[in-house]
Amino acid sequence: MEQSQKGAAKTPAHADDWAPPRARDALVAELPDPLGVRSLRIHDLLLVEANGRLEARTVAQLASALQVPGGVSAVLLDLSGLWLLDTIAADVLVAEHRRLEEGGIRMALLCPPGEARRALDLAGVTRVVPAFADPDAALDAACWES
Repeated sequence: MEQSQKGAAKTPAHADDWAPPRARDALVAELPDPLGVRSLRIHDLLLVEANGRLEARTVAQLASALQVPGGVSAVLLDLSGLWLLDTIAADVLVAEHRRLEEGGIRMALLCPPGEARRALDLAGVTRVVPAFADPDAALDAACWES
């Protein structure tokens, strides 16, 4: 096999985006958890807040938080802190909404305009699950039947 006249290794098209594997792995290891989930129960409302990346490898963490305790009649899922949402996660949100609905529990999403909201809209989630940019409207939808 012959090497080109300019050398064996070619520089990637985006040289600024490239880092040697060991350096790249060290940088990735220091990133925070890809998804943070917190929940708070207020009377019969379960407020669940998700921050970060909601994707195939993190969606189980959110699904676990949506396992509601007895006495809860409404779930408000705050997705305001998401900066990524993939189609697998979108499918899980629809499935969780249906599961909760079958158990008589209402669910609404708080998701202002941005990348996550656009992903919800494109995946069709907002046609199935009530989604609101305004916190008061989302809370009203979760807590009171229309």
